[in-house]
Amino acid sequence: MKKIVYCHTSLRVPAGMERVLTTKVNYWAGCGHSVHVILQAGKHQPCFSLDERVQLHFLDAGKSYDYRNKLERLLMIIRPDYTVSMFGCEAAFLPSFKDGSKKILEFHFSRYYLSHLVRGIPKLRFRWLHLLRAKYNEWRESVIIRKYETVVVLTEKDKMLWGSPSNMVAIPNPLSFTSDKKSNYRNRKIVAMGRYIAQKGFDLLIEAFSKIASAHPEWCLEIYGEGQDKNNLQGMIEDYNLANQVSLLPPVKDVQSVMCSADFFVFPSRYEGFGLVLTEAMECGLPCVAFDCECGPSDIVEDGISGKLVAEGNVNALAESMSMLMGNLTLTSEMGYNARKCVKRFYLQHIMKRWEKIFR
Repeated sequence: MKKIVYCHTSLRVPAGMERVLTTKVNYWAGCGHSVHVILQAGKHQPCFSLDERVQLHFLDAGKSYDYRNKLERLLMIIRPDYTVSMFGCEAAFLPSFKDGSKKILEFHFSRYYLSHLVRGIPKLRFRWLHLLRAKYNEWRESVIIRKYETVVVLTEKDKMLWGSPSNMVAIPNPLSFTSDKKSNYRNRKIVAMGRYIAQKGFDLLIEAFSKIASAHPEWCLEIYGEGQDKNNLQGMIEDYNLANQVSLLPPVKDVQSVMCSADFFVFPSRYEGFGLVLTEAMECGLPCVAFDCECGPSDIVEDGISGKLVAEGNVNALAESMSMLMGNLTLTSEMGYNARKCVKRFYLQHIMKRWEKIFR
C-alpha cells in the first residue's frame, strides 16, 4: 500500500480538472492505497462524489506564503510516497519540501495556453503588455517543470511543444464514466459544455449556428457552463435572434444524461490541453465537431470517422460540418457508432495502468 497525495485549489467547481482528480483518487482508494487530497480552499462540499476512503484536508489558505507553510507542515505529518501537484501555486515550491515523497506534476493545459488566452480575448486593451506577461509566465513554467521527477502532460503533441524533456510523459485523461445508455439521434439537439470564457470559443459556435439556424428551425443548441462571458454570449444570441433555438444553461453533474439527450456534440475551443468532455460525448454515442486546435481534439476525434475536425477558427467550416450532421441522420448514427468504439482506449483501467508504471 502506498500513500498518495494530490494538491489542488478546491473541488467546488464541476469542471474537467476536478472530475479527473476525483476519478483518479477514487481509483487509487479502490486499489487499497492511502489517498489524501489537500485543498488550498476552506471547507466546502466537493462537486463530484469521492470514495469515503479518500481523506480530504482543507487548508483555508488564501495567501501563497500561508498555503506554503500549511502544506509543508501537513506533508511532513502524512509522509506520502508520492505527491502530485495539479499545477496550482504549490507547483513553484513543492519540490523544495523534504517530506520524502516523489514529486509529480500534472499539466492540464497546452504549452502556450497563456499566449493563446491573451490573443483570444476580444477588445483587450494593451494586448501587447498582457502578451509580454504571458510569455514571462510560460518561461517561468518551463523552469518549474525541471524541478520535478516526473511531469505528466495530456498529449504527445504537447510534449513536443515542451521540447520533449526527459522527465516528461504523455498520458491522456481517463474517461470519467461508462454508459450503457446511448443517444438515439432523434432529438434535434446539439450540445456544448465548458466555462464561458474566450478559450472555449462559444462566441464562434453561436456565430456558426446563426448561419444555419434558419435552414434547421427544428434544431436547438444547448451550451452548459458558467463564467465571465455569459452576458456577452447572451447578447450575441439576442443580436442574432436565436433565443428560440440557443440556450445558455448552468453546469450539470449528470453529464451522461445531457449527452444521451443530444444528437451530436460541438467543441469550439480556441485552444485546449485535452478535451475530457469530448470523450464523455463519444461514450454516449455522439459524433463530435471540433476545431482542430493546437492540442486535444486531434488526439481524440478521428476526422470523418467519429466526427469532424475543421480548421482552427474557421466559423464557416464549423457551420458546414454542423449542418451536414443536422441533415443526415444516417451519417450521424454511423459516426456515433464509431465514436463509441474509438473512445474505449480512454477507459479508466487502460489509462491508470500507465500511471501505475510511473508510481512503480
